[in-house]
Amino acid sequence: MSNRPILKRVIEIVVSLVAIAVLLVIFWDFWTEIVGIVLGYVVARIGVNILFTAKLLHEDGDKISDHDFNYDEDTYKRVYENGGVKMDMWFESVTDPTKEATYEIVDDPNRDFHVDTFIQSHFTQLIGAHEASYVENKNMIRLDDCTTSGEGRYVLKTGRTVFYNDLLTNRMMDYKFCGDITLRALYEPGKYLTPLAESRLSNHIGINVLIFCGDQILFPCRGGAATQTKNGVTSGVAIGLSESDVIKAICGGGNHHPTIESHDVFETVIFDKVQSFTTFTDEEIHRYKAEGRIHFYSLGFCRLISNGGKPQFYYALCVDESLKEKFVLQKPEWTKQKAVDAVRYYTFADGIRLTKKGDGHIELLGAKPKGKMIKKAEPSFFVNMWYLQQQLPKEGVPSWVYQG
Repeated sequence: MSNRPILKRVIEIVVSLVAIAVLLVIFWDFWTEIVGIVLGYVVARIGVNILFTAKLLHEDGDKISDHDFNYDEDTYKRVYENGGVKMDMWFESVTDPTKEATYEIVDDPNRDFHVDTFIQSHFTQLIGAHEASYVENKNMIRLDDCTTSGEGRYVLKTGRTVFYNDLLTNRMMDYKFCGDITLRALYEPGKYLTPLAESRLSNHIGINVLIFCGDQILFPCRGGAATQTKNGVTSGVAIGLSESDVIKAICGGGNHHPTIESHDVFETVIFDKVQSFTTFTDEEIHRYKAEGRIHFYSLGFCRLISNGGKPQFYYALCVDESLKEKFVLQKPEWTKQKAVDAVRYYTFADGIRLTKKGDGHIELLGAKPKGKMIKKAEPSFFVNMWYLQQQLPKEGVPSWVYQG
């Protein structure tokens, strides 16, 4: 892990070892008793730092479990298979996974979510679960409820939350505090998820987009300070819907919050994100879509069990191979950027294969510069792939996706 607390601990351990050596050489003959005291303190300090460093390296697993859920298997459990290896996935598919989804969004910017008093009173303990992560606060869009309209659209009722609320709830459902207490045991103890309208978690909207270019798939590689899946990979676009996104996409920069039909609002946000690591202009995107060189598909949305029922919306973006040069895979500033779940670089792969570790590690086939890479992928990536496989083959999606 390359960032912040772990690096600090490693440096402290090295300095402590050097201090021991200096003390032994200079003061051993004259200050044996003092050296003994200092040596004992330094050794103890090193031991504490080693234990703490080990804890930070396991931070992701301490916050979120990925197996042994006490939920109804017939309702939530699904299996993703690839390369002869199977992996269990746990989620509630809110939309019909066999059809592309369209949405109607009813947004209320004045409806704010607040965590309950119990969580507020344990703020210090809970935020401490993210000690090895880069954290920041910002206004996010919460999915308050979802119903269906008579025309087959999904009606999304949205309000506001902040990212700290997500860090205190959905992103640490299995973190043990106050003994063995977990938020999952407190707020989602049954075999079925609490309905969105009754949920006491932050539930901000997540967006995941698989990006294909010809027969290859694009992976963003995260840094060591990501709040989830440190040094791992996820879908080509994996973001939380922020208030600034809504102001730009739904409101056109103003204060009016109309009802929006179809998935156009998310498409606008997604292409805005895509432009941050490509050289596509708005005019080019519009032209290439009209020419059939860019295809955009709305796959559906689910509630992830691992994140306490947090809503995730899934898409696929297929770009013609002739446009591959439009992707920017590396910028010097990306290695040092500070943002939640920041991307350090992007890489194309010829395909993926599940490893036998059984914990979400995948082999990125043909990835540059090593020819292959083994990375941990977050659960939402596999759900994204699953949604794509449930629908009829789509233009621009490589055949290997459906072959598994």
